[in-house]
Amino acid sequence: EFEASLQAKADADLAKALADFEAKWKKATARKIAAKVKTRTSKENAKAKAAAKKLAAKAKAAAKPAPKKKAKPAKAKAKPAKAKASAGRRGRPPKAKK
Repeated sequence: EFEASLQAKADADLAKALADFEAKWKKATARKIAAKVKTRTSKENAKAKAAAKKLAAKAKAAAKPAPKKKAKPAKAKAKPAKAKASAGRRGRPPKAKK
């Protein structure tokens, strides 16, 4: 009889604790979800604003007549750059040979 009443009280305490935990967990999770939604929304808005700005700049550039470029003489081909001496290398120097 006494054991049964203790067991019933323990079960009631467990149910109450679970309900409290569930409420706290749901509240915390809702807060996290809201924060994630807010950050994603702000990022999407920033992307949209940047895209609109790019389109406006392109439209403005397209409306303005392009300046005529002067013909430049062709440059001589650049010689391929040679590897610099070991003194110019960055990082760990090579191991000394024995």
